[in-house]
Amino acid sequence: MELFSAPWWSALLAIVLIDLVLAGDNAIVIALAARNLPAHLKTKAILWGTVGAIVVRSIMTVGVVWLLKIPGLMLVGGWAWCGLPISCWPMTTVASTAARKPIPFGEP
Repeated sequence: MELFSAPWWSALLAIVLIDLVLAGDNAIVIALAARNLPAHLKTKAILWGTVGAIVVRSIMTVGVVWLLKIPGLMLVGGWAWCGLPISCWPMTTVASTAARKPIPFGEP
């Protein structure tokens, strides 16, 4: 796919739209940040928080589209994701062992 061609713009638009639909967590964070502000500042905080979130997501999306053009990057990322459960395995066994042993009252 050639840079700035019609398929490139179509793919970028699809990614941006999906990103914006899934941006509900940003709304929660913006609402929590603005909840204790006075009314005149609350609307500005919500507006600028929303604009900032959209701008940052758009820039990151363009960056990801650019990075995915690097040959083999998805393969390396896939191998990294496959290694994650293996690296977390000792933590799960320790946690399950600790969960089975009751701690006497008063001891840390």
